[in-house]
Amino acid sequence: MGSATRESEMRGVSFEPDESYYIGEKKEHPDLAIEINISSDSVKKLEKYQRFQIQEVWLWQDNRFEFYALENNEYQQIFQSILLPELNLKLLEDCVLKPSKLEAIKTFSQGIKA
Repeated sequence: MGSATRESEMRGVSFEPDESYYIGEKKEHPDLAIEINISSDSVKKLEKYQRFQIQEVWLWQDNRFEFYALENNEYQQIFQSILLPELNLKLLEDCVLKPSKLEAIKTFSQGIKA
């Protein structure tokens, strides 16, 4: 879905993730939202995602990811994606830190082969 703005008058909130994805079939709202935080605390944004029942939120801040999953209508920090359980999150983080796309792709390809 990219960074499309989602709004709800009933929920009294809107949000615009930097990236968002459906896992499987398309639904009313995406399953996964990714926020890249440069200047403010993205953890405060979790309440907005909670109102839309976004299953997972990945926050990029201070050159690392924090991962959250919605459990019992509250976000809990997780260390392995529930939606993408086979994804090596440390490898993903290492790739994001690479200085070029080519280097990131090469590192990711080598990492998934290992």
